[in-house]
Amino acid sequence: MLTTMDILQRLQEANENCTKYRVSKILGVTTATVSRWSHGKNTMDDTKAFQAAQMLGLDPKYVVACVNAERNKGKENYEVWQYICRTIEDENERKEGLRH
Repeated sequence: MLTTMDILQRLQEANENCTKYRVSKILGVTTATVSRWSHGKNTMDDTKAFQAAQMLGLDPKYVVACVNAERNKGKENYEVWQYICRTIEDENERKEGLRH
């Protein structure tokens, strides 16, 4: 399951190992926001997670579900979001298997 920190790392790698400042500009957020995300103090909102997924060529449903799971860790509906992530992951793996 992806985390906000994983997504940030992938964005940096996909953009020639750019700085967090550059990631903030790419996503249209402040450097303070990226800093909070990278230190685990906050998670991306659904819109930014969707945007990042599209930039990275990832399934937006999966990325948004992962961010929601991360956001709800320790809360009652955390297991629901984990289940949704696993289900989407399994579906994506089956689709990939059919392509080969």
